[in-house]
Amino acid sequence: LRKLKRCAVSAIVLVYDGELRQAMQGDLIVRQLNERYKKLGWRVPLYLWEVQKSAWPQEGRETQPVGCLLAPHTTPPELVETLKSLPDTLIEPGVQQGLGSHTHDFLLRLGWQLRNGMAERFHALAVSLLTGPYAVPLRGVMFSPAVYPKDGTDRQRWLPDNSWNAILNDLPSLRIQRAGMAWERTLYQAVLVALGLTCAGVLFSWNTNRQEITDAQQLAVTARDEHQNADKRLAALGE
Repeated sequence: LRKLKRCAVSAIVLVYDGELRQAMQGDLIVRQLNERYKKLGWRVPLYLWEVQKSAWPQEGRETQPVGCLLAPHTTPPELVETLKSLPDTLIEPGVQQGLGSHTHDFLLRLGWQLRNGMAERFHALAVSLLTGPYAVPLRGVMFSPAVYPKDGTDRQRWLPDNSWNAILNDLPSLRIQRAGMAWERTLYQAVLVALGLTCAGVLFSWNTNRQEITDAQQLAVTARDEHQNADKRLAALGE
């Protein structure tokens, strides 16, 4: 993590399965994420990625991004409603995949689960992630079946397929904030403003003094100039 402070970190993707989500302790996850933000020095966006199990093999299925992206300051109820609306977008591609192979049931099965209580079960986790002083920048919730490495490829190598397109296309538009509590960021900004005002004051004072010195030098030259008439020389001495 110390090395990552010097390079760009685009996001954190928290991958888990449905059973683990039910057992996850939201408060613990939030604390761990904030510790990582502190070490990184940046509050990068967080994406939840839930891996769905299936009794049938999903190899050969056409992959696509499945999930939702969230606006800043999304509330837990808004997240639940967004997930409940997701099945409407899964019916048509799900039917097409099912007609191609009866084993490719991922999209239809996910839509059925979201309509039958799965969306509401995200609420408890969303409360921990989206509310309170340690809330994290949750940007999206994605779903996919288990992904297995292709034959001949390194199991530790990341080979993104179409499922990642939503995240990869979303990252360039995001602004990453520095890590720290709100009061720390406010103090940092206040110090920057104070330094800016101080520099502006110094420059203004220097410019004013410079002009006064220039005027004084000009008056001294006028007072010593014997070619000037007496009235101008006396006026210069008076000033």
